[in-house]
Order: sequence, then C-alpha cells, then structure tokens
Amino acid sequence: MLTMSVKEIYQSVNSNLYFQLIRRILVVYLLYTLCRLVFFWYNHDLYGSRTFVQLFAIFSGGLLFDTTAILYTNLAYILMFLLPFRFRYKRAYQTAAKYLSNCGEISVFYRQQYHAGSQLHGYGVFQIYLSENYI
Repeated sequence: MLTMSVKEIYQSVNSNLYFQLIRRILVVYLLYTLCRLVFFWYNHDLYGSRTFVQLFAIFSGGLLFDTTAILYTNLAYILMFLLPFRFRYKRAYQTAAKYLSNCGEISVFYRQQYHAGSQLHGYGVFQIYLSENYI
C-alpha cells in the first residue's frame, strides 16, 4: 500500500518544475487582479451604478487581457521551463529564470502603476469611453 505523509507529498509537489511554473503564473494573475480591484476602488465614481453582471463582465474581460499580458511578459520564463534538458533542474538555472521573471514583472507593474497614476487625474478619456456604451 502506498502511504506518504503530508510533508512528503508537499515536497514532491513543490519540487515539480511544472507546479512551480503554474504557481508563479497564478500569483501574477492574483497581483493583476488586485491592481484592477484597487483601480476600481479608487475610481468607483466613474463606473456609476453598474450591476454585478456588468462588473463581472468587466473583470472577465480584464482577465482575458491579463492572459495576453502575462504570456507576453513571461514568455522567456515559460520557455526556459519547457526546455527538455537536465540543466533546468540546476539551482543556478532556476535562480536566473526567477530573476528574469521578477525583473520583467516588476517593470510591467511599474509601468502599469505609472500609467494608471497619470490617467487618474485626467479621466476625460475614460468618460468618453463610458459614454460610448462600451461597458
């Protein structure tokens, strides 16, 4: 009979490179969603009285956009983990891949926050977008 402790299962799953890749991408999705929530909270008066269904549609569209953004910014990292060579298990290679991914994500978040901050004060474009019934 196959018996493994919870600690052994955790170590086995945590050492899997594909699990690490999926976990890292899910964390990035979470960060993008948190940024969208903060943006919505800060600009809730611009959205007017939206129903839950409309807000769900907005956030669903945001997740689709996030998917492309995450794939573009993490393409090198994803490819580094999909290479079928043994050297990808080495600590130096994984550290380099992690720093490559972190640098890419930090630069994207910085640009995103800078762009959002510059748009918060001049929301005329956003008002035009709302008046054209896109949302």
